[in-house]
Amino acid sequence: MARMVQVEVRKWHGTGENRAFGWQLISVVDGLRLRDEMFRCPECFGKVKLMSASDSPPMEAHGEHHQRNKGCSLGDCFDGEQRIHSSPLK
Repeated sequence: MARMVQVEVRKWHGTGENRAFGWQLISVVDGLRLRDEMFRCPECFGKVKLMSASDSPPMEAHGEHHQRNKGCSLGDCFDGEQRIHSSPLK
């Protein structure tokens, strides 16, 4: 099973006239440094929560879907056919 080690956060990015508000890909480690932000899966666009790394059992920082999506290869119940989440964050 692939771990979700990158997520998308909605924020301002770019500079000057190219500045835009939208989804930007960041690492889960960077996301954990942000407080009270909303994150989504970069594959299915479902809402995710961020989990810190742990030693027991050994696990890197990662994202988990709030609501499972059988159509996402980054989730824990992938059925082999990729699909957008039933409640995607836009």
